[in-house]
Amino acid sequence: MSLSKFQGLFAKADVQRQNRYRVSITGPRGVSEAVNLMCETAAFPGQNMRTSTDDLRNGPVREIVHGTTYGPITLNFVCTTGMPEKKWFENWQTFMVERRNAIQWQSRYYRDYVGEISMFSLDRNDNDAYELVIYEAFPKRITEQSFSNAADGYQTISVEFAFHHWVSKSNASVPAAPIQAQIPKNAPRAPGPHGDFPAATSAVPSPNSPNPHAGEEAPSFAKPVANPADQSFIPSPGQPVAQRPNDNGLSGGIDGSTRNQ
Repeated sequence: MSLSKFQGLFAKADVQRQNRYRVSITGPRGVSEAVNLMCETAAFPGQNMRTSTDDLRNGPVREIVHGTTYGPITLNFVCTTGMPEKKWFENWQTFMVERRNAIQWQSRYYRDYVGEISMFSLDRNDNDAYELVIYEAFPKRITEQSFSNAADGYQTISVEFAFHHWVSKSNASVPAAPIQAQIPKNAPRAPGPHGDFPAATSAVPSPNSPNPHAGEEAPSFAKPVANPADQSFIPSPGQPVAQRPNDNGLSGGIDGSTRNQ
């Protein structure tokens, strides 16, 4: 990218500032605006693809995606005198596990104690530029706090949240980045599941076409891709094998043959 193009990006958009954010936590008993305002640092959650290796093939190992996993996040809060911020999370955890007597502890139903966390990144004018919602969240761990005669700073509390998943919500005023650049017309194509190459598609729409996107290359994630397990030998466990119809229009095996019923 040339320097002029790089500078042109900032003529239309500002960089995201780390100190421009806000958090809204909803517990099973509602929202505490005081707790939300005291959120000093926030970690927006990440996302991980759960994979396993395909060890049945020779050569470099492929990783096969099986699902999505999420790790916990930690939020830090400034404490005021008496630490009501810490007490709010203590009450949430006490609600999760009810203490009936000195020896009996009973946890509530999952749906009764989970909450929701909304996190926003802000622009310079304090407008919401990006939003994500964390579902089925609860304070899994309240960390210890250190006091010292040699320290004179303010006290904070760190809370680790477990959750099920999160979803980002788009802001109409902020355009989303393209998933993939336009594929050149003559770009090399991957072979299909049976070794055949699909015909090239013109990236230039027809002038007489009512659809302005007619003739465009489909996004790569929307097109069939070569399946490493779709071969003439045993596929990897859990990987689908493409079915190719035979001359009679029936769905056959890998070689197009059918079995007698």
